[in-house]
Amino acid sequence: MKFSLINILLLFLILEINAQTLSNRELDSLYSDFIKIKSYHTIADISQPLRPDSGTVKCGFSEVNSVIPFLSQFSTEKQKTIYKLLQRPQKQTSFVTPGGFFRVHFDTSGIEKPEYDLGLLAEALDSAYRFEINYLNYAVPVSDNGEGGDALYDVYILDLGTGQGGLYGYTQYSDQEIVPGSGRYTSYMVIDEDYLGFKSAGIQGARVTVAHEFHHAIQGSGYIFRQQDTFFHELSSTAMEEFVFDSINDYYGYMLSYFRSPENPFAQNNGYNLAIWNIFIHKNFGFEILKRQWELMPGLRALNAINLSLNELGTTFAKQLNKFGVWTYFTKFRAQPNNYFEEGEFYPLIDIGAVINFSPPSREVNLNVKSTSNNFITLKDQSTGDTLIAIITNGDYISGIDSINKSFPLEYILFTDPNSGERKLTSHYSSDFNVNNNRFLWSASELLNGILVREDSAQIPLPEKVLEYAFPNPFYYMRGLSDINLPVATSNSGTAIFNIYTIAMELVFTGEGRIINNNGKAVVLWDGFDDKKNKLPSGVYIYVTKADDEITKGKIVIFNE
Repeated sequence: MKFSLINILLLFLILEINAQTLSNRELDSLYSDFIKIKSYHTIADISQPLRPDSGTVKCGFSEVNSVIPFLSQFSTEKQKTIYKLLQRPQKQTSFVTPGGFFRVHFDTSGIEKPEYDLGLLAEALDSAYRFEINYLNYAVPVSDNGEGGDALYDVYILDLGTGQGGLYGYTQYSDQEIVPGSGRYTSYMVIDEDYLGFKSAGIQGARVTVAHEFHHAIQGSGYIFRQQDTFFHELSSTAMEEFVFDSINDYYGYMLSYFRSPENPFAQNNGYNLAIWNIFIHKNFGFEILKRQWELMPGLRALNAINLSLNELGTTFAKQLNKFGVWTYFTKFRAQPNNYFEEGEFYPLIDIGAVINFSPPSREVNLNVKSTSNNFITLKDQSTGDTLIAIITNGDYISGIDSINKSFPLEYILFTDPNSGERKLTSHYSSDFNVNNNRFLWSASELLNGILVREDSAQIPLPEKVLEYAFPNPFYYMRGLSDINLPVATSNSGTAIFNIYTIAMELVFTGEGRIINNNGKAVVLWDGFDDKKNKLPSGVYIYVTKADDEITKGKIVIFNE
Protein backbone atom coordinates (compact mmCIF):
# COMPACT_ATOMS: atom_id res chain seq x y z
CA MET A 1 0.00 0.00 0.00
CA LYS A 2 1.26 3.50 -0.85
CA PHE A 3 0.17 6.60 1.06
CA SER A 4 1.30 10.21 0.75
CA LEU A 5 1.92 12.24 3.88
CA ILE A 6 -1.29 14.18 3.30
CA ASN A 7 -3.28 10.92 3.11
CA ILE A 8 -1.94 9.91 6.50
CA LEU A 9 -2.61 13.32 8.06
CA LEU A 10 -6.17 13.38 6.72
CA LEU A 11 -6.73 9.87 8.01
CA PHE A 12 -5.94 10.92 11.57
CA LEU A 13 -7.92 14.12 11.26
CA ILE A 14 -11.19 12.28 10.75
CA LEU A 15 -10.88 9.28 13.03
CA GLU A 16 -14.21 8.56 14.64
CA ILE A 17 -15.07 10.56 17.76
CA ASN A 18 -17.41 8.36 19.78
CA ALA A 19 -18.63 10.96 22.26
CA GLN A 20 -21.61 12.78 20.81
CA THR A 21 -24.35 14.68 22.62
CA LEU A 22 -27.65 15.21 20.83
CA SER A 23 -30.00 18.14 21.28
CA ASN A 24 -33.46 17.59 22.76
CA ARG A 25 -34.93 18.12 19.31
CA GLU A 26 -32.67 15.45 17.81
CA LEU A 27 -33.52 13.03 20.62
CA ASP A 28 -37.24 13.68 20.18
CA SER A 29 -36.97 12.97 16.45
CA LEU A 30 -35.13 9.66 17.03
CA TYR A 31 -37.62 8.65 19.72
CA SER A 32 -40.65 9.48 17.55
CA ASP A 33 -39.36 7.41 14.62
CA PHE A 34 -38.51 4.50 16.91
CA ILE A 35 -41.95 4.52 18.56
CA LYS A 36 -43.74 4.74 15.20
CA ILE A 37 -42.26 1.44 14.09
CA LYS A 38 -41.86 -0.51 17.31
CA SER A 39 -45.33 0.24 18.72
CA TYR A 40 -47.07 -0.55 15.43
CA HIS A 41 -48.69 -3.69 16.83
CA THR A 42 -50.16 -1.95 19.86
CA ILE A 43 -51.65 1.20 18.35
CA ALA A 44 -55.37 1.40 17.83
CA ASP A 45 -55.38 2.11 14.10
CA ILE A 46 -53.05 -0.45 12.51
CA SER A 47 -54.07 0.77 9.05
CA GLN A 48 -52.01 3.97 9.44
CA PRO A 49 -48.76 4.10 7.43
CA LEU A 50 -45.81 2.57 9.25
CA ARG A 51 -43.03 4.48 7.58
CA PRO A 52 -41.88 7.67 9.26
CA ASP A 53 -41.20 9.14 5.81
CA SER A 54 -43.41 7.31 3.34
CA GLY A 55 -41.89 6.68 -0.05
CA THR A 56 -38.23 6.95 0.96
CA VAL A 57 -37.82 4.24 3.60
CA LYS A 58 -37.29 0.66 2.47
CA CYS A 59 -36.34 -0.87 5.80
CA GLY A 60 -36.65 0.41 9.36
CA PHE A 61 -32.99 -0.23 10.25
CA SER A 62 -32.03 3.38 10.96
CA GLU A 63 -35.24 4.23 12.79
CA VAL A 64 -35.17 1.29 15.21
CA ASN A 65 -31.44 1.43 15.93
CA SER A 66 -30.49 5.11 16.00
CA VAL A 67 -31.78 5.44 19.57
CA ILE A 68 -29.41 2.76 20.89
CA PRO A 69 -26.08 4.65 20.98
CA PHE A 70 -27.84 7.50 22.82
CA LEU A 71 -29.97 5.56 25.32
CA SER A 72 -28.40 7.26 28.32
CA GLN A 73 -29.38 10.69 26.98
CA PHE A 74 -33.14 9.99 27.04
CA SER A 75 -35.29 10.67 30.08
CA THR A 76 -35.86 7.79 32.51
CA GLU A 77 -39.46 7.46 31.30
CA LYS A 78 -38.45 7.27 27.65
CA GLN A 79 -35.68 4.80 28.44
CA LYS A 80 -38.23 2.49 30.05
CA THR A 81 -40.44 2.69 26.96
CA ILE A 82 -37.49 2.00 24.65
CA TYR A 83 -36.31 -1.01 26.68
CA LYS A 84 -39.84 -2.42 26.70
CA LEU A 85 -40.19 -2.10 22.93
CA LEU A 86 -36.78 -3.68 22.36
CA GLN A 87 -38.13 -6.96 23.76
CA ARG A 88 -38.46 -9.69 21.15
CA PRO A 89 -41.82 -10.51 19.56
CA GLN A 90 -43.68 -13.60 20.77
CA LYS A 91 -44.80 -15.98 18.00
CA GLN A 92 -46.72 -19.24 17.99
CA THR A 93 -44.02 -21.55 16.62
CA SER A 94 -40.65 -21.70 14.88
CA PHE A 95 -38.42 -23.84 12.70
CA VAL A 96 -34.72 -24.10 11.86
CA THR A 97 -33.62 -23.64 8.24
CA PRO A 98 -31.83 -26.58 6.56
CA GLY A 99 -28.51 -24.73 6.75
CA GLY A 100 -28.79 -24.74 10.54
CA PHE A 101 -27.96 -21.07 11.19
CA PHE A 102 -31.42 -19.43 11.33
CA ARG A 103 -34.50 -19.99 13.50
CA VAL A 104 -37.67 -18.56 11.94
CA HIS A 105 -40.46 -17.52 14.35
CA PHE A 106 -43.99 -17.18 12.98
CA ASP A 107 -47.71 -17.58 13.63
CA THR A 108 -49.73 -20.48 12.25
CA SER A 109 -53.00 -18.53 12.46
CA GLY A 110 -54.21 -14.95 12.74
CA ILE A 111 -53.40 -11.74 10.90
CA GLU A 112 -49.63 -12.34 10.98
CA LYS A 113 -49.69 -15.82 9.48
CA PRO A 114 -47.17 -15.83 6.58
CA GLU A 115 -48.74 -15.76 3.12
CA TYR A 116 -45.70 -17.06 1.24
CA ASP A 117 -44.01 -20.48 1.16
CA LEU A 118 -41.84 -20.89 4.26
CA GLY A 119 -39.77 -23.53 2.53
CA LEU A 120 -38.78 -20.94 -0.08
CA LEU A 121 -38.06 -18.44 2.69
CA ALA A 122 -35.72 -20.97 4.33
CA GLU A 123 -33.92 -21.44 1.01
CA ALA A 124 -33.55 -17.66 0.68
CA LEU A 125 -32.08 -17.30 4.16
CA ASP A 126 -29.59 -20.09 3.60
CA SER A 127 -28.68 -18.62 0.19
CA ALA A 128 -27.97 -15.24 1.80
CA TYR A 129 -25.74 -16.95 4.38
CA ARG A 130 -23.82 -18.98 1.77
CA PHE A 131 -23.22 -15.94 -0.42
CA GLU A 132 -22.40 -13.33 2.22
CA ILE A 133 -20.46 -15.57 4.63
CA ASN A 134 -19.11 -18.55 2.69
CA TYR A 135 -18.46 -16.78 -0.64
CA LEU A 136 -17.70 -13.17 0.36
CA ASN A 137 -16.11 -14.14 3.71
CA TYR A 138 -17.77 -11.52 5.89
CA ALA A 139 -17.65 -12.13 9.64
CA VAL A 140 -20.37 -14.46 10.98
CA PRO A 141 -22.82 -12.57 13.25
CA VAL A 142 -22.08 -13.22 16.91
CA SER A 143 -24.55 -15.42 18.83
CA ASP A 144 -27.17 -13.64 20.96
CA ASN A 145 -26.54 -15.97 23.92
CA GLY A 146 -29.87 -17.72 23.63
CA GLU A 147 -32.14 -14.68 23.68
CA GLY A 148 -34.39 -16.23 21.03
CA GLY A 149 -34.43 -19.61 22.77
CA ASP A 150 -31.11 -20.93 21.49
CA ALA A 151 -27.86 -19.80 19.88
CA LEU A 152 -29.32 -19.58 16.36
CA TYR A 153 -29.93 -16.30 14.52
CA ASP A 154 -33.59 -15.34 14.96
CA VAL A 155 -35.95 -14.17 12.24
CA TYR A 156 -39.45 -12.96 13.19
CA ILE A 157 -42.33 -12.69 10.72
CA LEU A 158 -44.67 -9.77 11.53
CA ASP A 159 -47.16 -7.54 9.76
CA LEU A 160 -45.11 -4.49 8.76
CA GLY A 161 -47.78 -2.75 6.73
CA THR A 162 -48.76 -2.66 3.08
CA GLY A 163 -47.17 -1.10 0.00
CA GLN A 164 -46.25 2.57 0.23
CA GLY A 165 -47.08 2.71 3.93
CA GLY A 166 -45.17 -0.39 5.00
CA LEU A 167 -41.66 -1.68 5.57
CA TYR A 168 -39.87 -4.64 4.02
CA GLY A 169 -38.23 -5.42 7.33
CA TYR A 170 -35.57 -4.34 9.80
CA THR A 171 -32.62 -5.65 11.77
CA GLN A 172 -32.88 -4.88 15.47
CA TYR A 173 -29.64 -4.48 17.40
CA SER A 174 -29.53 -5.28 21.11
CA ASP A 175 -29.30 -2.55 23.73
CA GLN A 176 -25.85 -3.71 24.88
CA GLU A 177 -22.64 -3.66 22.86
CA ILE A 178 -20.76 -6.94 22.36
CA VAL A 179 -17.66 -5.17 23.72
CA PRO A 180 -18.23 -1.83 25.51
CA GLY A 181 -17.29 1.06 23.23
CA SER A 182 -17.04 -1.12 20.10
CA GLY A 183 -20.29 -0.08 18.42
CA ARG A 184 -20.91 -3.78 17.74
CA TYR A 185 -24.18 -5.52 18.61
CA THR A 186 -25.95 -8.85 18.39
CA SER A 187 -29.28 -8.64 16.56
CA TYR A 188 -32.40 -10.30 15.25
CA MET A 189 -34.30 -9.81 11.99
CA VAL A 190 -37.94 -8.84 11.39
CA ILE A 191 -39.60 -9.33 7.99
CA ASP A 192 -43.11 -8.75 6.62
CA GLU A 193 -45.65 -11.55 6.46
CA ASP A 194 -46.94 -11.03 2.89
CA TYR A 195 -45.32 -8.04 1.09
CA LEU A 196 -48.74 -7.13 -0.25
CA GLY A 197 -48.55 -4.00 -2.41
CA PHE A 198 -44.76 -3.82 -2.44
CA LYS A 199 -42.70 -3.53 -5.62
CA SER A 200 -41.53 -7.09 -5.00
CA ALA A 201 -44.53 -8.97 -3.64
CA GLY A 202 -44.75 -12.25 -1.75
CA ILE A 203 -41.69 -14.47 -1.65
CA GLN A 204 -39.73 -12.15 -3.96
CA GLY A 205 -40.07 -9.39 -1.38
CA ALA A 206 -39.00 -11.81 1.35
CA ARG A 207 -35.94 -12.89 -0.65
CA VAL A 208 -34.50 -9.41 -1.16
CA THR A 209 -35.34 -8.50 2.44
CA VAL A 210 -33.38 -11.35 4.03
CA ALA A 211 -30.35 -10.61 1.81
CA HIS A 212 -30.61 -6.94 2.81
CA GLU A 213 -31.24 -7.43 6.53
CA PHE A 214 -28.68 -10.21 6.97
CA HIS A 215 -26.04 -7.79 5.73
CA HIS A 216 -27.15 -5.34 8.43
CA ALA A 217 -26.67 -8.14 10.96
CA ILE A 218 -23.15 -8.70 9.61
CA GLN A 219 -22.34 -4.97 9.66
CA GLY A 220 -23.39 -4.42 13.26
CA SER A 221 -21.93 -7.62 14.69
CA GLY A 222 -18.57 -7.89 12.96
CA TYR A 223 -17.72 -4.27 12.18
CA ILE A 224 -19.70 -1.31 13.56
CA PHE A 225 -23.05 0.44 13.70
CA ARG A 226 -22.61 4.19 13.31
CA GLN A 227 -25.76 6.28 13.26
CA GLN A 228 -24.04 9.09 11.31
CA ASP A 229 -23.23 6.68 8.47
CA THR A 230 -26.60 4.98 8.00
CA PHE A 231 -26.53 5.92 4.30
CA PHE A 232 -23.55 3.58 3.91
CA HIS A 233 -25.24 0.81 5.89
CA GLU A 234 -28.22 1.09 3.55
CA LEU A 235 -26.39 1.34 0.22
CA SER A 236 -24.34 -1.72 1.23
CA SER A 237 -27.40 -3.76 2.14
CA THR A 238 -29.46 -2.65 -0.87
CA ALA A 239 -26.64 -3.58 -3.25
CA MET A 240 -26.37 -6.94 -1.49
CA GLU A 241 -29.93 -7.72 -2.62
CA GLU A 242 -28.74 -7.49 -6.22
CA PHE A 243 -25.61 -9.55 -5.56
CA VAL A 244 -27.51 -12.37 -3.85
CA PHE A 245 -30.73 -12.33 -5.94
CA ASP A 246 -29.76 -10.75 -9.25
CA SER A 247 -33.06 -11.43 -11.03
CA ILE A 248 -35.41 -9.60 -8.64
CA ASN A 249 -34.16 -6.01 -9.08
CA ASP A 250 -36.18 -4.42 -6.31
CA TYR A 251 -33.56 -1.66 -6.09
CA TYR A 252 -34.81 -0.17 -9.39
CA GLY A 253 -37.65 1.39 -7.42
CA TYR A 254 -35.39 3.53 -5.22
CA MET A 255 -32.77 5.12 -7.48
CA LEU A 256 -34.78 7.95 -9.08
CA SER A 257 -34.03 10.47 -6.33
CA TYR A 258 -30.29 10.15 -6.98
CA PHE A 259 -30.66 10.50 -10.74
CA ARG A 260 -32.70 13.66 -10.22
CA SER A 261 -30.12 15.28 -7.91
CA PRO A 262 -26.54 14.04 -8.48
CA GLU A 263 -25.37 17.45 -7.22
CA ASN A 264 -26.33 16.56 -3.65
CA PRO A 265 -23.57 15.50 -1.21
CA PHE A 266 -23.04 11.74 -1.23
CA ALA A 267 -23.89 11.19 2.44
CA GLN A 268 -27.15 13.16 2.19
CA ASN A 269 -28.63 10.33 0.13
CA ASN A 270 -30.74 7.74 1.93
CA GLY A 271 -28.54 4.89 0.68
CA TYR A 272 -31.34 2.90 -0.98
CA ASN A 273 -30.87 5.13 -4.04
CA LEU A 274 -27.10 4.48 -4.09
CA ALA A 275 -27.03 0.69 -4.42
CA ILE A 276 -25.70 1.38 -7.92
CA TRP A 277 -22.54 2.85 -6.36
CA ASN A 278 -21.56 -0.52 -4.90
CA ILE A 279 -22.65 -2.20 -8.14
CA PHE A 280 -20.27 0.19 -9.95
CA ILE A 281 -17.44 -0.45 -7.47
CA HIS A 282 -17.89 -4.22 -7.75
CA LYS A 283 -17.89 -4.07 -11.55
CA ASN A 284 -14.58 -2.18 -11.55
CA PHE A 285 -12.75 -3.65 -8.54
CA GLY A 286 -14.51 -6.85 -7.44
CA PHE A 287 -16.12 -7.81 -4.13
CA GLU A 288 -13.05 -7.68 -1.92
CA ILE A 289 -12.91 -3.88 -1.80
CA LEU A 290 -16.48 -3.74 -0.46
CA LYS A 291 -15.52 -5.96 2.47
CA ARG A 292 -12.32 -3.96 2.93
CA GLN A 293 -14.39 -0.83 3.47
CA TRP A 294 -16.27 -2.54 6.32
CA GLU A 295 -12.96 -3.66 7.82
CA LEU A 296 -11.91 0.01 7.87
CA MET A 297 -15.24 1.29 9.21
CA PRO A 298 -14.62 0.73 12.96
CA GLY A 299 -11.92 3.40 12.92
CA LEU A 300 -13.06 5.63 10.06
CA ARG A 301 -16.18 7.40 8.86
CA ALA A 302 -17.73 5.80 5.77
CA LEU A 303 -16.48 8.29 3.16
CA ASN A 304 -12.95 8.04 4.47
CA ALA A 305 -13.14 4.23 4.47
CA ILE A 306 -14.30 4.33 0.84
CA ASN A 307 -11.48 6.67 -0.18
CA LEU A 308 -8.79 4.75 1.70
CA SER A 309 -9.89 1.44 0.17
CA LEU A 310 -9.57 3.06 -3.27
CA ASN A 311 -6.17 4.57 -2.37
CA GLU A 312 -4.97 1.05 -1.61
CA LEU A 313 -5.77 0.16 -5.22
CA GLY A 314 -4.02 3.22 -6.66
CA THR A 315 -7.00 5.49 -7.25
CA THR A 316 -9.13 8.03 -5.36
CA PHE A 317 -12.72 8.66 -4.39
CA ALA A 318 -12.78 11.79 -6.59
CA LYS A 319 -11.71 9.89 -9.71
CA GLN A 320 -14.13 7.04 -9.13
CA LEU A 321 -17.07 9.30 -8.27
CA ASN A 322 -16.43 11.13 -11.54
CA LYS A 323 -16.26 7.87 -13.45
CA PHE A 324 -19.48 6.86 -11.72
CA GLY A 325 -20.99 10.10 -13.07
CA VAL A 326 -20.07 9.01 -16.61
CA TRP A 327 -21.67 5.62 -15.99
CA THR A 328 -24.90 7.26 -14.79
CA TYR A 329 -25.12 9.11 -18.11
CA PHE A 330 -25.27 5.85 -20.06
CA THR A 331 -28.68 4.58 -18.94
CA LYS A 332 -32.09 4.00 -20.50
CA PHE A 333 -31.84 4.51 -24.30
CA ARG A 334 -28.15 5.47 -23.92
CA ALA A 335 -27.28 2.22 -22.12
CA GLN A 336 -24.15 0.34 -23.18
CA PRO A 337 -24.23 -2.81 -21.04
CA ASN A 338 -20.82 -4.03 -22.19
CA ASN A 339 -19.14 -0.80 -21.12
CA TYR A 340 -21.23 0.55 -18.25
CA PHE A 341 -24.10 -0.70 -16.07
CA GLU A 342 -25.22 -4.15 -17.18
CA GLU A 343 -28.86 -3.29 -16.34
CA GLY A 344 -28.56 0.38 -17.29
CA GLU A 345 -31.45 0.30 -19.76
CA PHE A 346 -33.78 -0.06 -16.76
CA TYR A 347 -32.29 2.89 -14.85
CA PRO A 348 -33.60 6.48 -15.02
CA LEU A 349 -31.92 9.20 -17.05
CA ILE A 350 -29.56 11.44 -15.12
CA ASP A 351 -30.55 15.10 -14.82
CA ILE A 352 -28.02 16.97 -16.97
CA GLY A 353 -29.39 20.41 -16.07
CA ALA A 354 -30.51 23.24 -18.33
CA VAL A 355 -28.83 23.68 -21.72
CA ILE A 356 -26.58 26.74 -21.91
CA ASN A 357 -26.34 28.13 -25.45
CA PHE A 358 -23.13 29.85 -26.47
CA SER A 359 -21.19 31.09 -29.50
CA PRO A 360 -17.42 30.98 -30.15
CA PRO A 361 -14.79 31.54 -28.99
CA SER A 362 -15.62 30.44 -25.41
CA ARG A 363 -18.15 30.20 -22.61
CA GLU A 364 -17.49 30.51 -18.89
CA VAL A 365 -19.79 28.91 -16.30
CA ASN A 366 -19.53 29.65 -12.58
CA LEU A 367 -21.18 27.45 -9.98
CA ASN A 368 -21.18 26.88 -6.24
CA VAL A 369 -21.14 23.13 -5.64
CA LYS A 370 -21.25 20.82 -2.65
CA SER A 371 -18.59 18.33 -1.62
CA THR A 372 -18.81 14.67 -2.74
CA SER A 373 -21.11 15.57 -5.63
CA ASN A 374 -21.35 15.22 -9.39
CA ASN A 375 -22.29 18.38 -11.29
CA PHE A 376 -23.48 18.27 -14.91
CA ILE A 377 -22.93 21.32 -17.16
CA THR A 378 -24.57 21.13 -20.61
CA LEU A 379 -23.33 23.55 -23.27
CA LYS A 380 -24.63 23.90 -26.84
CA ASP A 381 -22.37 25.45 -29.46
CA GLN A 382 -24.71 27.58 -31.59
CA SER A 383 -22.19 27.69 -34.44
CA THR A 384 -22.02 23.91 -34.91
CA GLY A 385 -24.98 22.37 -33.12
CA ASP A 386 -22.60 20.36 -30.92
CA THR A 387 -23.69 19.56 -27.37
CA LEU A 388 -20.98 19.12 -24.76
CA ILE A 389 -21.70 17.76 -21.29
CA ALA A 390 -19.08 18.34 -18.60
CA ILE A 391 -19.25 16.21 -15.44
CA ILE A 392 -17.39 18.01 -12.67
CA THR A 393 -16.82 16.10 -9.43
CA ASN A 394 -16.02 17.65 -6.09
CA GLY A 395 -14.53 14.62 -4.36
CA ASP A 396 -13.69 16.40 -1.09
CA TYR A 397 -14.62 13.55 1.25
CA ILE A 398 -13.26 15.43 4.27
CA SER A 399 -15.82 18.21 3.84
CA GLY A 400 -18.35 15.54 2.95
CA ILE A 401 -18.02 14.39 6.55
CA ASP A 402 -17.55 17.52 8.64
CA SER A 403 -18.88 20.36 6.41
CA ILE A 404 -21.51 18.64 4.32
CA ASN A 405 -23.52 21.81 3.56
CA LYS A 406 -20.53 23.95 2.61
CA SER A 407 -20.38 25.18 -1.00
CA PHE A 408 -17.25 25.53 -3.14
CA PRO A 409 -16.83 27.88 -6.13
CA LEU A 410 -16.20 26.26 -9.50
CA GLU A 411 -15.27 27.95 -12.78
CA TYR A 412 -15.60 25.93 -15.99
CA ILE A 413 -14.59 27.32 -19.41
CA LEU A 414 -15.21 25.69 -22.79
CA PHE A 415 -13.18 26.92 -25.78
CA THR A 416 -14.04 26.33 -29.43
CA ASP A 417 -10.43 25.55 -30.31
CA PRO A 418 -8.13 22.75 -29.14
CA ASN A 419 -5.32 24.87 -27.66
CA SER A 420 -6.76 27.63 -25.46
CA GLY A 421 -7.69 25.31 -22.59
CA GLU A 422 -5.39 23.08 -20.56
CA ARG A 423 -7.67 20.12 -21.23
CA LYS A 424 -7.73 19.20 -24.92
CA LEU A 425 -11.01 17.52 -25.81
CA THR A 426 -11.10 17.17 -29.61
CA SER A 427 -9.61 18.88 -32.64
CA HIS A 428 -12.26 21.59 -32.16
CA TYR A 429 -12.63 21.96 -28.38
CA SER A 430 -10.64 22.36 -25.16
CA SER A 431 -11.58 23.30 -21.59
CA ASP A 432 -10.40 24.53 -18.20
CA PHE A 433 -11.86 24.20 -14.74
CA ASN A 434 -10.65 26.16 -11.76
CA VAL A 435 -11.30 25.69 -8.03
CA ASN A 436 -10.08 27.35 -4.85
CA ASN A 437 -9.50 24.27 -2.71
CA ASN A 438 -7.30 21.22 -3.31
CA ARG A 439 -7.38 20.38 -7.02
CA PHE A 440 -6.48 16.73 -6.36
CA LEU A 441 -9.88 16.34 -4.68
CA TRP A 442 -11.64 17.20 -7.98
CA SER A 443 -12.11 15.38 -11.27
CA ALA A 444 -13.78 16.13 -14.60
CA SER A 445 -14.92 14.30 -17.73
CA GLU A 446 -16.61 15.50 -20.91
CA LEU A 447 -18.96 14.04 -23.51
CA LEU A 448 -19.43 15.50 -26.98
CA ASN A 449 -22.74 14.69 -28.65
CA GLY A 450 -23.14 11.75 -26.29
CA ILE A 451 -19.63 10.37 -26.87
CA LEU A 452 -17.03 10.33 -24.08
CA VAL A 453 -14.04 12.41 -25.25
CA ARG A 454 -12.18 12.92 -21.99
CA GLU A 455 -12.20 10.97 -18.70
CA ASP A 456 -10.31 12.79 -15.96
CA SER A 457 -6.77 13.23 -17.34
CA ALA A 458 -7.21 10.93 -20.34
CA GLN A 459 -8.30 12.24 -23.73
CA ILE A 460 -10.33 9.69 -25.70
CA PRO A 461 -10.16 9.93 -29.53
CA LEU A 462 -13.50 10.21 -31.26
CA PRO A 463 -14.58 7.01 -33.01
CA GLU A 464 -14.12 6.94 -36.75
CA LYS A 465 -17.84 6.61 -37.40
CA VAL A 466 -18.85 9.65 -35.39
CA LEU A 467 -20.56 11.10 -38.49
CA GLU A 468 -23.24 8.43 -38.21
CA TYR A 469 -24.70 9.96 -35.01
CA ALA A 470 -27.55 12.45 -35.10
CA PHE A 471 -27.25 15.38 -32.71
CA PRO A 472 -28.46 16.74 -30.40
CA ASN A 473 -29.64 13.36 -29.21
CA PRO A 474 -31.94 13.36 -27.29
CA PHE A 475 -33.79 16.37 -28.69
CA TYR A 476 -35.94 18.49 -26.31
CA TYR A 477 -38.54 20.89 -27.72
CA MET A 478 -38.70 22.86 -24.47
CA ARG A 479 -34.98 23.52 -24.14
CA GLY A 480 -34.78 25.92 -27.03
CA LEU A 481 -32.51 23.72 -29.10
CA SER A 482 -32.07 24.41 -32.81
CA ASP A 483 -32.58 21.94 -35.63
CA ILE A 484 -31.61 18.29 -35.43
CA ASN A 485 -28.50 17.43 -37.44
CA LEU A 486 -29.06 14.20 -39.40
CA PRO A 487 -25.87 12.62 -40.80
CA VAL A 488 -25.65 12.10 -44.53
CA ALA A 489 -23.09 10.93 -47.04
CA THR A 490 -21.36 13.54 -49.17
CA SER A 491 -23.24 14.23 -52.40
CA ASN A 492 -22.44 15.72 -55.80
CA SER A 493 -25.89 17.30 -55.89
CA GLY A 494 -25.45 18.96 -52.51
CA THR A 495 -28.89 17.83 -51.34
CA ALA A 496 -30.36 14.84 -49.51
CA ILE A 497 -33.83 13.45 -48.97
CA PHE A 498 -34.81 12.03 -45.61
CA ASN A 499 -37.67 10.22 -43.92
CA ILE A 500 -38.61 10.01 -40.23
CA TYR A 501 -40.43 6.94 -38.89
CA THR A 502 -41.86 5.85 -35.57
CA ILE A 503 -40.38 2.74 -33.98
CA ALA A 504 -43.33 0.88 -35.56
CA MET A 505 -42.12 2.16 -38.97
CA GLU A 506 -45.01 4.60 -39.48
CA LEU A 507 -43.87 7.50 -41.68
CA VAL A 508 -44.24 10.87 -39.92
CA PHE A 509 -42.11 13.16 -42.08
CA THR A 510 -40.56 13.31 -45.56
CA GLY A 511 -38.25 16.12 -46.57
CA GLU A 512 -35.38 17.30 -48.71
CA GLY A 513 -32.62 19.62 -47.59
CA ARG A 514 -29.31 21.13 -48.47
CA ILE A 515 -26.28 19.25 -47.15
CA ILE A 516 -24.15 21.48 -44.96
CA ASN A 517 -20.76 21.03 -43.36
CA ASN A 518 -21.26 21.37 -39.63
CA ASN A 519 -17.85 21.39 -37.97
CA GLY A 520 -16.54 18.77 -40.36
CA LYS A 521 -19.76 16.75 -40.38
CA ALA A 522 -21.99 16.35 -43.45
CA VAL A 523 -25.55 16.84 -42.21
CA VAL A 524 -29.04 17.82 -43.26
CA LEU A 525 -31.21 19.80 -40.85
CA TRP A 526 -34.70 18.86 -39.58
CA ASP A 527 -36.76 20.96 -37.17
CA GLY A 528 -38.33 17.99 -35.36
CA PHE A 529 -41.89 18.58 -36.61
CA ASP A 530 -44.04 16.15 -38.60
CA ASP A 531 -45.55 16.72 -42.07
CA LYS A 532 -48.40 18.71 -40.49
CA LYS A 533 -46.03 20.97 -38.51
CA ASN A 534 -46.95 19.30 -35.22
CA LYS A 535 -44.54 18.36 -32.47
CA LEU A 536 -43.99 14.63 -32.19
CA PRO A 537 -44.85 12.63 -29.05
CA SER A 538 -41.92 11.67 -26.83
CA GLY A 539 -40.27 8.50 -28.07
CA VAL A 540 -37.63 6.87 -30.23
CA TYR A 541 -37.71 7.63 -33.97
CA ILE A 542 -35.82 6.22 -36.93
CA TYR A 543 -34.27 8.49 -39.55
CA VAL A 544 -33.23 7.44 -43.07
CA THR A 545 -31.21 9.88 -45.18
CA LYS A 546 -30.29 9.40 -48.85
CA ALA A 547 -27.61 11.39 -50.66
CA ASP A 548 -27.19 10.27 -54.27
CA ASP A 549 -27.41 6.49 -53.84
CA GLU A 550 -25.92 6.23 -50.34
CA ILE A 551 -28.29 5.64 -47.44
CA THR A 552 -27.62 6.42 -43.76
CA LYS A 553 -29.87 5.17 -40.97
CA GLY A 554 -30.08 5.78 -37.25
CA LYS A 555 -32.23 6.58 -34.23
CA ILE A 556 -33.13 9.82 -32.52
CA VAL A 557 -34.87 10.26 -29.17
CA ILE A 558 -37.38 13.11 -28.85
CA PHE A 559 -38.80 14.53 -25.62
CA ASN A 560 -42.02 16.53 -25.92
CA GLU A 561 -42.15 18.06 -22.47
